[in-house]
Amino acid sequence: MEDGNLQVTRSVLVTISLEAWRLYKKYLAGAAAGQQIPLKFGLQKIMRELKSAGMEFIEFKNTPYDGGMAVKVFHTIQDEDSRQGQLIITETVEPMLLWKGEMIYEGAVILSRARKELGIDD
Repeated sequence: MEDGNLQVTRSVLVTISLEAWRLYKKYLAGAAAGQQIPLKFGLQKIMRELKSAGMEFIEFKNTPYDGGMAVKVFHTIQDEDSRQGQLIITETVEPMLLWKGEMIYEGAVILSRARKELGIDD
């Protein structure tokens, strides 16, 4: 480590980034519910450092789904009232990761069909 740079493998960077994102989301959900979670400052620092080092977390919630998107579809929610609507990403299970602008991990999402009465039609 002569020049101060540490080399890590892509899989290590992806794992650390995904786990930090998951913990941060859980913290935010708990904080919104009024729970005090003592991880706040550590998680904020980890996320800030990852972002300052060039990591971007791309979330897709409420985005129209396109089959060409670089995401894995974990599940599609179907119900009788929404079979004809446009596919919408309703949950980001794992974000897409960009490292200095280059995609290093495709995201994972859950889809549902937008109801026509919401004005989101094919």
